[in-house]
Amino acid sequence: MKLLHLLLVISCSLGLSLEKAKIFPSFTLEASDRTLSITEHFLHEFPIEKIMPYLEIEKGCDVALILEVFNEAIAQEKPGFFGYHATTLKHWVFNEIIKHVWTIREQISIRDRFYFLRSPLGQHEQIQDVAAFLSSCTKKRDCAIFEEKKRYISFELLKLIDKNDLIYNEEVANQVFEALLFFSPLPSKLTREEAQRRLIDFIGNKGFQTWLEKRAQQEVFSQYLEGLPIEDILENSSIYCPIADTEPTQQKLLVSLNIPLFGNFAIPNESTAHVFVTGQSIDSAAGEILETAAEEFLVSYGFPKGLGNEIFKKAEAIISLQQGILLQFFDDPAYSHLDQVSYICNGFNSFYADKRPSEFITTFDPTKDIAQLRLLITKDILDPKSSWLTIKQYDLVPSEKKAEIKKVIAQKLENFYLEKLTHE
Repeated sequence: MKLLHLLLVISCSLGLSLEKAKIFPSFTLEASDRTLSITEHFLHEFPIEKIMPYLEIEKGCDVALILEVFNEAIAQEKPGFFGYHATTLKHWVFNEIIKHVWTIREQISIRDRFYFLRSPLGQHEQIQDVAAFLSSCTKKRDCAIFEEKKRYISFELLKLIDKNDLIYNEEVANQVFEALLFFSPLPSKLTREEAQRRLIDFIGNKGFQTWLEKRAQQEVFSQYLEGLPIEDILENSSIYCPIADTEPTQQKLLVSLNIPLFGNFAIPNESTAHVFVTGQSIDSAAGEILETAAEEFLVSYGFPKGLGNEIFKKAEAIISLQQGILLQFFDDPAYSHLDQVSYICNGFNSFYADKRPSEFITTFDPTKDIAQLRLLITKDILDPKSSWLTIKQYDLVPSEKKAEIKKVIAQKLENFYLEKLTHE
């Protein structure tokens, strides 16, 4: 609560006039009226006046224009819509580089509202759905040897109840290991009753109750973690929470989405609207990653090393690339593809399996649903010939500036390509 209070104080001190927020449309229909979009329902519970201070809008920014963008996007939340992601203008430049290369080298006509969320270079061929992705994430669990399981049991269970390593064999370790995984963000296939029974058999009912109490008390658990070597924490967290969309390999495969536009508005690093307004990616290394990916992609197509960085510098000279862009995602109205390539995330990368994503969206309740979606970026999604995904982009970037950057990209790429052809 202290963090949220601090953010509120800081944001208000920036001089944002909430009077301007009143230009945002008021939604007066009853919440039960299903003609309202998801974000409109959300705004019934959290009025825009409460949301705005958390967005950290700089003094001098045209709030009316920002709200106009939000309003335009919300109006498009029709059947098939399933979420929002925000990134920076730098990502748009990255997208335009790839699109132009494919246009001139592959002779592919790329449809409107197609967006390269990741580089198509080296995407994992075998990971074509969520089941395959989860299987790849849990390999360390599946392949853990006896000693690794013992260390994990000590780390996650015994040390927390102040017991030393107990003497147990491999069969017991397997039983307890699976039971502990039930309580992790990506649980095992055991029932709660079976997981509880196995742990009680191992440490007794009193020990089990102590463990439940300590792991639920954030202050106690935090103090326990602070005393552990970082290497141990990282090693065991890869088993406890194998899904981590900031881990480089998984980052190439996952995009985080809020379903309502203002979902998680009070948590800056979980807020789509906050990223859009501030023009800053959640990952501080995102800009460098994008430039590296663009370089690798261009080199793979025979372009000289350094051309990508040159394009980014030229674009930055035209306009600051630290500006937000808002991306809005659509399946077909029947959500024919979404369940195969997305999953519900309850926070801290916790996998939620009780509902299908399509069901979660169509029954979304802003009074209790705070979960996000994770979209799996498969090779098919990155192929303009096969992709079913539609992405609408919204931003505050002047159209003439974007046209100028596109011209730079075209000139840099085509000049090199034509020069290469004349020498062949």
